[in-house]
Amino acid sequence: MDVIRRAGTDRTQGVRRAPAILASAALLSTLAACAVGGEQKPDRPRPMSGPPPEAAPPVPVGRSPVSVAVGEGAVWVANNAGGTVVRLDPATARPEGRPIAAGAAPVSVSVGEGAVWVADGGGSVRRIDPSRPNADGRPIPVEDPSALAAGAGAVWVTSSARDTVTVIDPATGAVAGEPIRVGDGPTDVAVGEGAVWVANSGDGTVTKIDPETRRPAGEPIAIARDQVFGLAVGEGGVWVVGSDDPLSGRVKVVRIEPGSGKAEEDPVALDGTVTTRLAAGLGAVWVTDPGSVLAATNERSPTVSRIDPPARAVAGRPVPVGQGPADIATGEGAVFVVNSGDGTVTRIEP
Repeated sequence: MDVIRRAGTDRTQGVRRAPAILASAALLSTLAACAVGGEQKPDRPRPMSGPPPEAAPPVPVGRSPVSVAVGEGAVWVANNAGGTVVRLDPATARPEGRPIAAGAAPVSVSVGEGAVWVADGGGSVRRIDPSRPNADGRPIPVEDPSALAAGAGAVWVTSSARDTVTVIDPATGAVAGEPIRVGDGPTDVAVGEGAVWVANSGDGTVTKIDPETRRPAGEPIAIARDQVFGLAVGEGGVWVVGSDDPLSGRVKVVRIEPGSGKAEEDPVALDGTVTTRLAAGLGAVWVTDPGSVLAATNERSPTVSRIDPPARAVAGRPVPVGQGPADIATGEGAVFVVNSGDGTVTRIEP
């Protein structure tokens, strides 16, 4: 997962006014905030402004794309129903070359440690050589893989059924040591800020793993009362999306301070459902919303929302994407969303 940082925008503009006027303005602002029940956050800027992100028309990429990663000069998409990984041109999001056979029902793809890695529902992880895209070497057996991430000298593979993370040595292609026990039903994993972070969907927590000792660093971090769906590292934090009530139609994005491993208490509230995913990069945190479960209701279309990290607030309007957005990634100057419902990828210019 590419991590691209950008400094926040300073919104302070000084003008000369009489002290009494300044004091009155500050008092009125405080009273107004109290009147509407708002909580003042003087240390946080207003959400970013400027032109909204633009989405290009969706590009067909295969059958039921479920995962996307950016790296090694390309975009890589795992097609679950097609059993392939497709390489895309980052500038156009159009496929390059032939699809790469990737086992039975690929579920996750990641770029790092000099290769592209894909986990499939048949119980294996495959290495793809990005310089001459094809499956390289024998499949690595991993029981019931659900997601993977490459970085910090290893490939980290979650197993939602076993509540574990399996570590693969990228140099040898072999499993290293015993699986690491994490929370209930791990469904997503990311590497960055000196740790490996695992989203445990079943118990609403995040496990922080020390990549040196390959052991959990402290107790699981509580995020949501019901479930967590995904996480991302970048833009100065670890960002987790979850829900306290699956019937509410609302999700929240919580920031974890990487050093202390503590979750902030003022999450960003959004519309969304259980397939929500997020990515951090290009100066923002990007969150998918699959929209209404029943298309006939026409209540909400599939979109991506942009969160301003310093402000902890949504910036601008949601960006329309294809049907059934299943995963999202940033890199190469753009945001890429794979849409499982219509077999496409949407490229967003930030």
